[in-house]
Amino acid sequence: MKSVIFLDIDGVLWPYNTSLPKDQYGYCFDKSCVEALQVLVEKSQADIVLSSSWKIAGLSVMVQMWENRSLPGKLIDITPDMQSRVDLLSVNDPYLLSRGYEIETWFTQKSRYKNYLIIDDLPDFTAAQMKHTIVPASNQGLTMELVKKGLDILLIPI
Repeated sequence: MKSVIFLDIDGVLWPYNTSLPKDQYGYCFDKSCVEALQVLVEKSQADIVLSSSWKIAGLSVMVQMWENRSLPGKLIDITPDMQSRVDLLSVNDPYLLSRGYEIETWFTQKSRYKNYLIIDDLPDFTAAQMKHTIVPASNQGLTMELVKKGLDILLIPI
C-alpha cells in the first residue's frame, strides 16, 4: 500500500517573500522548493493530492499544470472543497470548514493508502493530523530539512 502527500502550494512551493514570474496558471514555483518536493516523492514514492486553494481550478487543470511545469510526482486528486458547500456554511463547528476536515474526508474515502503526510504552512489540523504534518515557514517554503522530517513521518529511511 502506498502513502499519499496532501500538498498546499502557497507558502510551500511558492514562498510569500519571493517575486517569481507568472504563467497561465499563476505564480511559478520556487526552484529549491520544487527540488525538495522531488526528493520527497522520489524517496517515498507517495502520490500527491492537492489540498491547496489552487484546487478550485479543478483537477484536470491542476494535472495539466503539473505536466506543463514538469513538476515531480504524480498528482492524482484534489481534496473536496468544503468551504464552498452551502450545507456546511451555517454549521457552528469551524473544523467542518477546515483543510483538516477536507483531508480527513478524502483520506477516509480512499482507504487504500496506509500513511499520509500533510505539507501546509497554515496548520488548521487536529492533534492526530499534526503528527503527520510538516509546516514550512511561509516565507521559505519546503526545505530539505522539512523533507527529512516528512520522510520520518512516512517511515522512509534516509
